[in-house]
Amino acid sequence: MTKREKTLGWIFGVLLAVIGGGILFTTGIGKISEMRAQSRRLAERADELETVIRTRAVWEQRSEWITGAIPEFETAGKASAELISRVDTVTAQFGVEVEEKELLPEIEDESEGGYFDSAGLKIRVTGPDESVVRFLHALQQPAKFTGVTALAIEPSAGGLSCEAEIRQFYSRGGNE
Repeated sequence: MTKREKTLGWIFGVLLAVIGGGILFTTGIGKISEMRAQSRRLAERADELETVIRTRAVWEQRSEWITGAIPEFETAGKASAELISRVDTVTAQFGVEVEEKELLPEIEDESEGGYFDSAGLKIRVTGPDESVVRFLHALQQPAKFTGVTALAIEPSAGGLSCEAEIRQFYSRGGNE
């Protein structure tokens, strides 16, 4: 080999080593970054699990409370009857006029309705502003797991017209 061929060979070898080293370096940096990200995710997951373990007693107390506090009805019909009775009492108490009342279908899919069963009623009432607002406020009974889950209020000639969906959440069980 001539001197020129040897020089070209060295240049080619150095160039190949630089390119190969660069590729190895880049790959190594990528793997290190990936390992750090995975380590960070594992640390975050460990923190979440520690939090769950620390707050376990609180969540057990909440579960016991809700299991003891939520109303129990044997059937959806009994829950609906209780809800209708409560709504009738409140409408009479605040002097609002019922224009429309219909039972809502039971929510079958647990992912749509949550963990507990619910009886629903769609109602349209009209009345003076203050009476309608007080009526809605009286229907919201967190202690009895009753709430207004959808609401539309419009002005009307005599005050307000309100369409509301009211839900009574309950668990199926023995008598209340």
